[in-house]
Amino acid sequence: MVSEAQAALDAGGRIVDWTYAVWSNPHDRRPGGAGMLLAGQLGAHKFEQKPIKPIPMPEGGGDRNAIPLYTLPSARIVHHFLPTMPLRVSAQRSLGAYLNVFALESFMDEWRRRHRPIRSRFACGIWTIRGPRRSSRPPP
Repeated sequence: MVSEAQAALDAGGRIVDWTYAVWSNPHDRRPGGAGMLLAGQLGAHKFEQKPIKPIPMPEGGGDRNAIPLYTLPSARIVHHFLPTMPLRVSAQRSLGAYLNVFALESFMDEWRRRHRPIRSRFACGIWTIRGPRRSSRPPP
């Protein structure tokens, strides 16, 4: 898997456009049935493999967790599905969710460090709390 994050900033350093792209192979190539085993694919009697196709959301494959939870004015997420790879891979190597969350959070950390060094993500306006905040404690 490979990912790339890009953002356009306004004069104040706020994100005004967000693009995230991920290139990924199928994440459902786990061994299971003779057609999913290399021996079943390379032997004299070739067993049928299940079709290679992307896993739809919300489960997702390579694009799982690629949609940021941040409030961004313009966000575009592109999943470049790669049905074949030079090496056999599967979800046993790494799931899309881990790579995508790491890439997104790393990008946001770098952006905040450069453009909003002291303010929190809430103060930067990219995190919002939906609904009223409630506390079980009475006010002081």
